[in-house]
Amino acid sequence: TSATVARSLKLYFGKPDMVAETGIQALLSSVIYQNIDRVEATDEQTVVISTKEPWPALPSFLSGVATGIMAEAQMASGPEQCARQPIGTGPFAFKEWKIGEKMSLTKNPYYWRTSATGEALPYLDSLTFRMMENGSARLDALEGGTIDAGHWTTQTAFDLLAADDRFRLIQERPGRQEVTYGLINEGREPMSDPEVRRHLSLATNRKTINEIYSSSVARVANGPFDTEVLGYLDLPDRPYDKARAAEFFEDKNITVSMAYSAEPTIQAVANEVKRQLGEVGVTVNLNELDQAALVDRALSGNFDMLIFRNHAGNDPDTQYIWWHSGYPTNFGKINDPKVDALLEAGRVEIDPAKRKAIYEDLNRAMSEGAHNSWNFYADWGLGFVKELHGLDSATMPDGSPGPGFNWGITRLEEAWREPT
Repeated sequence: TSATVARSLKLYFGKPDMVAETGIQALLSSVIYQNIDRVEATDEQTVVISTKEPWPALPSFLSGVATGIMAEAQMASGPEQCARQPIGTGPFAFKEWKIGEKMSLTKNPYYWRTSATGEALPYLDSLTFRMMENGSARLDALEGGTIDAGHWTTQTAFDLLAADDRFRLIQERPGRQEVTYGLINEGREPMSDPEVRRHLSLATNRKTINEIYSSSVARVANGPFDTEVLGYLDLPDRPYDKARAAEFFEDKNITVSMAYSAEPTIQAVANEVKRQLGEVGVTVNLNELDQAALVDRALSGNFDMLIFRNHAGNDPDTQYIWWHSGYPTNFGKINDPKVDALLEAGRVEIDPAKRKAIYEDLNRAMSEGAHNSWNFYADWGLGFVKELHGLDSATMPDGSPGPGFNWGITRLEEAWREPT
């Protein structure tokens, strides 16, 4: 694979006299890119990436938000400095980061792109990202003028934003959405038993849960892939059979832990799941955590179930690190030889029709193994003041339309705000 970069590409340190050469050596240090053999810059504009085996999904990985070009000086500065002071090629340059509070950026004077009319991008002189985990707090901040825009993922927030003429709301379109699901830890009892996992699913009434989660607006997901993702199957709805589940769990005295993020809607969902499982004889201990602690819990493996969202609708090979038994990011501790074999086959297959069949088989294998409890496709929404423009109309460098608003990702180089 070869990648062509803009001839004027420069890495900005935050001072006009500090410029470095480009490079993508950071790819080699990531678990995601273990299949890369070597990276060579053959001239000022071309980087050639050689892989250890065929890897048709590589462009999907390279186009992700985690694949920015970093300066050699940043990567050589040591783990702490590298993580805290980024040096990149994007439209904005790093200014300040108060962890857990805010990150401040300024316009990158060396940014290589211009608008369709030849104006230098970005339009904005500065950006500040504020960390607010609670959706209600973000709504209060938007209404109070503390922030100009924010992310939300609940139908309650979408309804409030859509009804207020001071704001605009854009939402992710269906087709490649993430999935909200019960992440099950198969690495410890009782979740290591597939029959336990199947009967826990039988005991949960998704219709009732969806009423709480989204006022029944969310689309039900019966697998990990949305409709436009390679490998999607129109699988039958998961049955709800309370009597059958109660019969299975009778006299088993099963207790499970379930962790979830500190969001009012998710808290209500967690309490409903606890109630439903309690009706079939399963005791559920709830653990409410902030988002960072929830991810830490997933990494540690110290859980039975998590209310989670993941698996954005990109190439299905991007799920390799989440489901293959050989990866530390396999939070659910899935250890299924059939799943491993299909992931390995799909990664190297270059024939589109054969890849499609492989990932459809993977979808079936995930269902047959009762790996995770799929619930709903997760919607992202971006609410912002009406004076802010360009958040949903970003273009590609050649002037063609951009990918739009996906997985909470918004391109900001063409955003602008009306003067106040």
